[in-house]
Amino acid sequence: MIGRDEGWYRDEATVERAIYSVIAKQQSYTFIFCSSQNLDRLVSIYRAVKRASKTLVIDLYTAFVLEKLSSISSSIPQFDWREMRVLYAYSHAQKLAEHDKKLLYKYKKAKIEWEEIQTAPQEMVILTKDNPYFRSLVHKLGITGGAKSIYSMWHGYLERTDLAQFLESNNIELIEIHTSGHAYVEDLKKLACSLNPRCVVPIHTFYPDRYGNIHSNIIQLEDGQTYCL
Repeated sequence: MIGRDEGWYRDEATVERAIYSVIAKQQSYTFIFCSSQNLDRLVSIYRAVKRASKTLVIDLYTAFVLEKLSSISSSIPQFDWREMRVLYAYSHAQKLAEHDKKLLYKYKKAKIEWEEIQTAPQEMVILTKDNPYFRSLVHKLGITGGAKSIYSMWHGYLERTDLAQFLESNNIELIEIHTSGHAYVEDLKKLACSLNPRCVVPIHTFYPDRYGNIHSNIIQLEDGQTYCL
């Protein structure tokens, strides 16, 4: 986070509250753009949806990921929980069938059909990605106004596509609610102070020269340079 603004949302708790504030009063569809592998964010979204008494619609891939991670904790949301439903897409179903066809029948108990989504748009919080399937979904639902989208990913990704323009052209409001997974500067200082290492080697940063503000003994390496311990 060196060189970056901390933004509006400092942590997952703040993100969860912000998502809840949007979906709790929503009277039409809510789309949330989020990686299916961002487990912390998925939990935050689920908690917000549950508190708002809404339905979280996930795709087959997300259902598969969450189930695979269920052994980590019993608190990780699962496809068969009361607030969860699964929307089948042909491409996902085809790939999942190649992996294990039994899973298609397993997830079917939570399957949601188009008609059910369309009859209660105010109840639906749909986890999605910026892909052709989402765009066809918007047209298939026949959205005429009132829908909102929450972009819960790094803003840089949004700048690389025409998603914002697509949403605007379909009268879907875009709201960015995200917090970085990278450590803030003050947390890096706490870590360095607690460990009191002989040296700190900056990695994955655009500003290695600024690490002198974090620790007194900094070793800067060039990409590919070897350092012997």
